[in-house]
Amino acid sequence: MKFKLVTTFTSTQFGISPSIDSNSVDVDVPSAAQNVITDAAIGDINADGWQNKPRDQWTEHDWLDMLAETKTVHFGWIRLYPTETQPQLIGTLKEALSRPCAVCSEPLDGDQHIWLNTETKAVSCHDCWETAMWADGYEIDEWGYAYCWNDRHTCEQRIAERDLAMLTQATPAWKGSDEGKEALRKARCECVRLSVYRQSATNRLAELADYAN
Repeated sequence: MKFKLVTTFTSTQFGISPSIDSNSVDVDVPSAAQNVITDAAIGDINADGWQNKPRDQWTEHDWLDMLAETKTVHFGWIRLYPTETQPQLIGTLKEALSRPCAVCSEPLDGDQHIWLNTETKAVSCHDCWETAMWADGYEIDEWGYAYCWNDRHTCEQRIAERDLAMLTQATPAWKGSDEGKEALRKARCECVRLSVYRQSATNRLAELADYAN
C-alpha cells in the first residue's frame, strides 16, 4: 500500500490539532482515497451514508462523499476549491485568494483548486504545489495528491525508488535494449546503495543485490 501522511481537519478553526486514525493504513481502498484519515465530516450526517458504515464496507460512492464532506490536512496543507460551500471555509478561501501563489507569484482566482498551509498560511497554486512535492521525491496520483511508498524514507531515497519504479514500467522493447538495461542497472544499484525497495520481502532485497553485482 502507498503511504500518504495526512490528518483530517474537522474544526471551524484551522489552529486545532488534527486527529489521526492509525488503523486507516490497513484498509484496502481505492487508490484515490488511500490518503484519507477521517474522524467526522463538516455538515449533516446521512443515516445511510459513510459516517455510519465500517470503513471496510465503504463503496466508491461513500469514499467520494466523504472526500467532498471533509477537509484533509495533507503534508500540512489543505486543498480549497472555488466552489466551497461550508461557511467556515468560504472566508478562508476568500482570504487565500486575496494573495498570490507563494512560489510563482501568480494570482490564484483562476485555479481549479489551491493549497493552503495550515501552519504558515502560505498559499500555492496546484501546479507549484505538485512540482514541489515531485521535487521532494513524491509521486502525484490522478487526484492530485502526493504519496510515497515508505513515509520514513528521505528525499534521496524516495527519488531513487520512484525512478526505478518508473523505469520498470517502460515497454519491454526498451527494457531489453542496451540503453534500458543500463538505466535499470544503475537505478537498481542506487536503490541497493540507499537500501530502498518497494517489496519488503528478503528475497526482493536479494534480487536487487544480484542486479548490483
